[in-house]
Amino acid sequence: MRAYCQSIDPDPAVAQQEHARWVRDLGGRWVIAVRARRAGQIMPAVSRELPNIRAGLAYLREHLSIPSDRGDGLCHFGSDLRR
Repeated sequence: MRAYCQSIDPDPAVAQQEHARWVRDLGGRWVIAVRARRAGQIMPAVSRELPNIRAGLAYLREHLSIPSDRGDGLCHFGSDLRR
């Protein structure tokens, strides 16, 4: 499905930027939930979206020079998942 959508996307660069923004926003919500001890409320969404999160993190790392072991929110969480 992802490959098909990418093949018909009229502006893939904008789609990748928006996707990366969604990942960063989700990361921000995840950090807030963890700090408020409500991680259980957001973890199902994070778990369900792992392939999308990883794709967004890859884009962020490539275009924003975020090291694999640094970053905020899900950037740090995502790098831990691959170890």
